[in-house]
Amino acid sequence: MYKGLVFLLCVILLSQMCWLMKVL
Repeated sequence: MYKGLVFLLCVILLSQMCWLMKVL
């Protein structure tokens, strides 16, 4: 369960970074 949470957090952070790159 803990690993799944960390994985989910990483995915969210990566998607946020990609979105920021698109905006900039």
